[in-house]
Amino acid sequence: MVLLTSSDGANWTVRSSGTELEINVIAYGNNTFVALGNGRTALTSPDCVNWIKVISENIFIPNDMSYGAGLFVVVEHPIQWRYYNLLRWN
Repeated sequence: MVLLTSSDGANWTVRSSGTELEINVIAYGNNTFVALGNGRTALTSPDCVNWIKVISENIFIPNDMSYGAGLFVVVEHPIQWRYYNLLRWN
């Protein structure tokens, strides 16, 4: 799956996510980009260029994700998950 990145919102660069699975949501917080998608796809990146696959046992098809108060929050109808570290969601 490819991702598009831009530093100015006008010029875009195609990047590889390193996975063939669909990416549904991306959020940024704590100097980390987190991308989640179908098939328990979970990726992290410090720069939106180099992605690391992380196994996500709980997330199936996320609807939305945001970062605040030190946590990534994922909405997956009808469940809400909170991210504490790259491997633990509850």
